[in-house]
Amino acid sequence: MVKLSDVAKVLDSSNSTVRFYYDRKDDEVVCIIDAFLPAQRSILNRIESDNGSKYVVVNPVENIGFAAMQAFEAAQPEGDLKTRLSEAISAGGIRRFRNVVEDTGVLQEWKTFRQEFLESEARKWCEVHGVPVTE
Repeated sequence: MVKLSDVAKVLDSSNSTVRFYYDRKDDEVVCIIDAFLPAQRSILNRIESDNGSKYVVVNPVENIGFAAMQAFEAAQPEGDLKTRLSEAISAGGIRRFRNVVEDTGVLQEWKTFRQEFLESEARKWCEVHGVPVTE
């Protein structure tokens, strides 16, 4: 079984020089790093010739962090915090959003919410691809 938090990290990854695959038979996430491609060529060749029977591509989800911010704002009760979060998101600023959660004292609540959001998305991905998970 793959750790749910590991899949969540991959879905949240923005590094375009790293590729991730779930190995169904060995039950692990395989990481191919472009900088080390010559040394990993044989693994990549096996993955590319597999046709999906052993390996499943784990692609980062574009803008998943932004979706988490929107979900956090939507979960807030009406009031000053919700308004400030909405304004920060509308301005398109991750830094602005972060400033609001820091200034209003909800940073830890945000971090917990974000991790749970990512893990929820990871669980959905695992269910769709038949990947067994462990907490």
